[in-house]
Amino acid sequence: MKTEKLLNEDNNQKQEKSFPDIAIETKALVSGSLDKVGMEEVELVIKLKSEDDSIISLPATANLFVSLDAPNKKGIHMSRLLLKAHKILDNEILTYESLEKLIRSLKESHNDMSLSAFAEIKFDYSLKRNALLSENSAWRFYPVTLTVSIDENNEVKFDTKIQIAYSSTCPCSAALSRQLIQEEFVKAFANKDLSMKDIYDWLGKEESQVATPHSQRSYADIALTHFNRIENIPELYELIDNLEKTISTPVQAAVKREDEQEFARLNGANFMFSEDAARRFKNYCSSLDYLSDFTVKVQHIESLHPHNAVAFASKDK
Repeated sequence: MKTEKLLNEDNNQKQEKSFPDIAIETKALVSGSLDKVGMEEVELVIKLKSEDDSIISLPATANLFVSLDAPNKKGIHMSRLLLKAHKILDNEILTYESLEKLIRSLKESHNDMSLSAFAEIKFDYSLKRNALLSENSAWRFYPVTLTVSIDENNEVKFDTKIQIAYSSTCPCSAALSRQLIQEEFVKAFANKDLSMKDIYDWLGKEESQVATPHSQRSYADIALTHFNRIENIPELYELIDNLEKTISTPVQAAVKREDEQEFARLNGANFMFSEDAARRFKNYCSSLDYLSDFTVKVQHIESLHPHNAVAFASKDK
């Protein structure tokens, strides 16, 4: 009986045990406010709406922060940020509505010391892409970053960043290649009578194609900014589709010979400097009337040079 009594007393002490809270119970050694305090690379699984209206789960990482505006507070409770993120994102589809719910929750979790909050969620959005002509399809991954912030006036701002990979063929290189082919044609048929078949056969020979324009894999990083939650914003897959249609030569997943030939045709119909590509994306983004701002960065990863051709664009002010 004595042993049982001692065990019961020990259990009661465990239940009543309290833990020190250094962040609250002690003051900062050096006072001052901080812009952002929190965690980076928090591992999450998010739920997203797909093209066929099904819900897909994707691995993601999050950067979660609040400001530390109380100058004498030693620190924040970082576990609150993580648990708030899991509570919302584990159970709700990731939308601008759930992002707003998350950012308000992060700020409220530290309302005694924080006036603003910031969250950034990064993931690869997966889309099954059809081949250009053949009846094949394969997966493509698109890097996406969704950012949401709330300020001291409770104004919420959203940023959607998407990266599009595409092919760019240099207009200058194409013109120089055509010139060399013209010169080779003159050499081959000088002072000869030509038939349509002669020309057709010559054009089909490997040795007749004495030069080819250089192409390169290229990247567009698009950042779209708007305030407040807006109902008519396209889904992510719609944005990606529209951006790829804008550039005309997105990189392909499943490719048979007929698809490769069609890709070559598309490149031949869309010669682009980096300036051309940036203007295309700028024109599309300018058509989105819900945006308060946007930025475009295109990089053509040069096959001719060791450096890259880069162009930037933004919303006209």
